Amino acid sequence: MIKKIIVTSLVFFSSAVSEPINFNNIEPSVFGEFQQVKEPEQLPSETKNFVEEVKVFIDTEYNKIQNKVKELAFSFLGQKYKFGASKDSTKTDCSLYTQNVFSKIGIKLPRSSIEQSTVGVIVPKEELQVGDLLFFRTYRKTPSHVGIYIGDNKMIHASFKNKEVEIETLDKKYYRERFLFAKRVIETSS
Repeated sequence: MIKKIIVTSLVFFSSAVSEPINFNNIEPSVFGEFQQVKEPEQLPSETKNFVEEVKVFIDTEYNKIQNKVKELAFSFLGQKYKFGASKDSTKTDCSLYTQNVFSKIGIKLPRSSIEQSTVGVIVPKEELQVGDLLFFRTYRKTPSHVGIYIGDNKMIHASFKNKEVEIETLDKKYYRERFLFAKRVIETSS
C-alpha cells in the first residue's frame, strides 16, 4: 500500500518539477528510504527538495507502522502464557504472540521462533528500532524465544518464567547472555 502511495506521489511530483525525474536514478535502500544515486550537486533544487519530501514521507509512514505495532503489542499485556498454545487458545507463547501482533498489520510470520528468525533483515543491536524482532537461545542453541523491541532497551514478550505477556529490560543478565540477533520485518516499500 505504501509503495503505491510513494509511486503515485513520485509520478505526481515529477510532473510538477521543471525536469522529469528519472526513476532509474532512485533506488530503495535496505530500510525502505529512497537514496539518490546521482551526486546531490548534480540535481536541480526542485528534485533535491522532492527527494527530501519523499524521505520525510517515508519516515513518517514508517513511524506510524512502528507506533501501531507497539500499540498492538501492548494490547496483549497480561495475556496468559502456555508453551505451544494454539491460535484457538486464550493463552499464547512467544512466537504465537509475535505472529498475532504482526498479523494485525498485515505481516505474516511463521508460527515458531526458529521459523520467524528466517524472516526479515538482520539489524545490529545498536540500531534497534521499535517493532524489530529479538531472538534468544533459551533451551537450545538456535532461536527458541522471540520478543518485540519497544524502545529504551526494552522488549515486550510472552514470558515462560512469569507466564504472561510482559515488558522486560534487555539489560537483564538472562537476556543479555542469551541474545542471538534482531530482525526487522517491517518494510515501508511493501
